[in-house]
Amino acid sequence: MPTLLLTFLEESLLSADFSLIVVFFTFIILVYVLDALIFQPVVKVLEERERLTTGATTEAKKVSHDYDKQLANYEEKIRAARVESYKMLEEKRKAVLEERNKKLSEVKKEISEKIESSKNEIATASTQTKSKLEVESLQIAQSIAKNLLKRPLEGAIN
Repeated sequence: MPTLLLTFLEESLLSADFSLIVVFFTFIILVYVLDALIFQPVVKVLEERERLTTGATTEAKKVSHDYDKQLANYEEKIRAARVESYKMLEEKRKAVLEERNKKLSEVKKEISEKIESSKNEIATASTQTKSKLEVESLQIAQSIAKNLLKRPLEGAIN
């Protein structure tokens, strides 16, 4: 009997009958069921995890890059504003210096005119004073001579 059982088992294992088709369809059905119930949810979880980790890293890099760009732009605007303000200050400084030099020239001119006018007044006053002094000195000399000599001087001093 044991040989009969072995023969039966050998025949049923190696022969292609209806049970092979049932096993094949069961295998296909189990592949789809396992795919739907186990593999796809696991793949989705893994993809979500990948998206969260790599995506977050990528997002952080993007945000960092955007920040660096904005910072560079901000620094460039500050540099341009500084250059502009320095230019404006320099222009104002030049304008003030020009105005100052202009006023200094006007004041120097006025002072020169006043000095010249004062010199002319002094020269005129000096000339008048000289002539007065000459007249007075002649009168004093005549008075002294008259008092000393007891006579008037005529023609000696003129």
